[in-house]
Amino acid sequence: MIILIVLAVLILVGVLSCLVLLMGPLNSRIEALDRGNREDFATNRLEVGGAVAGMGRETREELERIRQRLSEVDKAIGEMRSLAIGVSDLKRILTNVRARGMLGELQLERLLEDILVRGQYEKNVAVRRTAERVEFAIRLPGENGNPVWLPIDAKFPTEDYEALRIAQDVGDRIAIDSCGNRLDKRIRQYGREIHDKYIEPPFTTDFGILYLPTEGLYMEVIRRPGLLEGLQREWSITVVGPTTLAGFLNSLQMGFRTLAIQQHSSEVWETLSGIRSEFGKYRDVLQKVMDKLQETERIVESGLVRTRVIEKKLAAVDKAEIDLLS
Repeated sequence: MIILIVLAVLILVGVLSCLVLLMGPLNSRIEALDRGNREDFATNRLEVGGAVAGMGRETREELERIRQRLSEVDKAIGEMRSLAIGVSDLKRILTNVRARGMLGELQLERLLEDILVRGQYEKNVAVRRTAERVEFAIRLPGENGNPVWLPIDAKFPTEDYEALRIAQDVGDRIAIDSCGNRLDKRIRQYGREIHDKYIEPPFTTDFGILYLPTEGLYMEVIRRPGLLEGLQREWSITVVGPTTLAGFLNSLQMGFRTLAIQQHSSEVWETLSGIRSEFGKYRDVLQKVMDKLQETERIVESGLVRTRVIEKKLAAVDKAEIDLLS
């Protein structure tokens, strides 16, 4: 029995020894595996951290670009709002009768200032013996130094013109005819007002000028059949736009210069006559100077002759003295 127990103990010790021998390599492998796992984990963590950092940087850059674009969009919206406000203000101006009149008047004044000189035109001129005053009038020379005024009035029938343009854009034939007739009637009304208020010969010319401040409006008016001819025939009114008025004023300016030359031509001839008379006197003076110079020359020549005679006599005296001494 004791022997069996001893054998069992020996067997158990052998088994434990074998287990100890087997545990050494196993522990080494476990440690190596654990170390490898830790290294792999550290490497993966660095890679994941770098990827996350890269994604964060790209995200921040993308967010910054989005922010800049939103800022640009906001700026553009602000500019559009400002433009809308400006358009609204312009629309209010153009829909206000008094403001439209002031706009046309300012444009007309600028043209007159650019081409004529102050004194060749006046502003708010009373051309008749009433309280009526025309916006601008050109001063033309009249009899006895009195001016003859050429009245110019600016008109801007925006509502009728815009209504006609809208009808033309949509191609509504009936609306085009209706709006065109209203514009025709309005222009004729303006022509009659200018004729009745501002034309009164001989204080004024026998015709007046209706100024339209836009080329589009002017072109639409001159396309109306019989409108210009009717204004000239019935009310002695000439319709002009910015370009035609500039050409008309330039022609007037050339006429003013020619007239100024003609008015001063007598003074020029008097001046030339005076110069001719003075030139004749100057020629006489030069002739007298020349005569004096010639007389002086003769006197000098006579003096030179006498000098030569005296020199010869002195030379003879010197020679006689030398002969006596020898």
